[in-house]
Amino acid sequence: MAWVRYKPVMPIEQSSKGWRRVRSLVPRPTWVLLPRGTRGRRPLRLRFGAQLALFVLLGLVVLLGSASLLLNDVGGALRLGPLGPREQLDIVKISLSIVAGIGGVIALTVAYRKQKLGEAAHGREEVKLFTERFGACVAQLGDESPAVRLGGVYALAHLADDWETGRQTCIEVLCAQLRMPYPADQPNDPEAHATFLAFREVRYAIWRIIGDHLRPGATQRSWEGYNFNFTGALIDGVDLHGAVFSGGVVDFSRTTITGKFFLRACVYSGARVLFDWAEFSDVDADFDQSDIYDGSLSFLATKFISGSISFFGSKLVDGKFNFSFAEFSGADVYFFALECTAGTMSFVNAEFPHGGVWFESSDFCGSDIPFVAAKFCGAYVCFNRVKFCGSNVSFERAEFSGSEVPFTDATFSAGLVDLSSPGTYSRPPILDPSVASCGILALPESSAQTAETTYGDPQRP
Repeated sequence: MAWVRYKPVMPIEQSSKGWRRVRSLVPRPTWVLLPRGTRGRRPLRLRFGAQLALFVLLGLVVLLGSASLLLNDVGGALRLGPLGPREQLDIVKISLSIVAGIGGVIALTVAYRKQKLGEAAHGREEVKLFTERFGACVAQLGDESPAVRLGGVYALAHLADDWETGRQTCIEVLCAQLRMPYPADQPNDPEAHATFLAFREVRYAIWRIIGDHLRPGATQRSWEGYNFNFTGALIDGVDLHGAVFSGGVVDFSRTTITGKFFLRACVYSGARVLFDWAEFSDVDADFDQSDIYDGSLSFLATKFISGSISFFGSKLVDGKFNFSFAEFSGADVYFFALECTAGTMSFVNAEFPHGGVWFESSDFCGSDIPFVAAKFCGAYVCFNRVKFCGSNVSFERAEFSGSEVPFTDATFSAGLVDLSSPGTYSRPPILDPSVASCGILALPESSAQTAETTYGDPQRP
């Protein structure tokens, strides 16, 4: 059997007055019980008033049944003997208990109904209040006065803390402010320069708020796990040290980064942090002591043009560290004391034309580090005192044509460092004679190998 909705069909050949009379007598569409095989069946749903009426009817049935037992001597009819005063009193007690239980159920049902209605009304009022606050914040962010915009930034941050379901929207609006057009050079006119500094303070305030919400214990509400889109922004001063990226996507793709850029002691444990196609120019970037556990830090096709970028003491543990197609064209990049115990650190098709890259005193003890088709064509790339103790480091089709690549005091105890099939070997790496014949280091059969191979570059978006 199944419940389906039944709607009575009435004849239409009726006078207006008679038709209203008939409609007042015909019940509204209701639920009826039909065989289970009937198509289009729907579950039984009773109105709240019908539920109360059903409970009241059950109480009346119990009372009437008890009265029938007492008045008609049912005990005698069932040959159980006449009902004595004690049995009659027990019947009355049981009946009253049942009625009281039904009354309690009715009271609980009414209270639950009131609570649900109250919660729904409160939820609608809360959403309305948050929407009004959001509109006011956005209006402030669009104001021409830097002071008003600054107030809008802090108001929107407080709204994001209070409004969990709208937090991502508030974060996106703050990130959009950072993506707004921003002059790369400070104006010379005193009045224009003062305006520039005022608007820059608004941007710095947004960065401070984001950093505070990504550091453990810095604020009551954490923004970990949310998405941050800084794509194409001009960044001239950021301090996100100690941030925890535990989920979501933090996108710095196609940004231009100058000045101070601090991401020291950050933790990447599930998030994807992207610097793809970004440019580091005249920068002091600090990624020291960063830990990559289960996340990814990507510098795909990034250009390191000038300045200093440091990853001193960082750890790669079952994550992804990607420098594929990156161009080290003048900046000094430091990977001092890097610990790679698992995961992948990729330099596939990376180019080293100028500047310097130091892997000195690093430990490669369990991760995959491919330099496949990398081009060492002018920069100084240092592997001095590196410990190769379990990693697979491949220089397949790499071009050693102009860079100085020393491996002084490097140790090879496990894993494989494959130099056996380079693309160009006109200026080979500098190796200690004592390690040239070890089984961990695979060298080409002829040091004069000069096979040339051409590889494509990634397509820029």
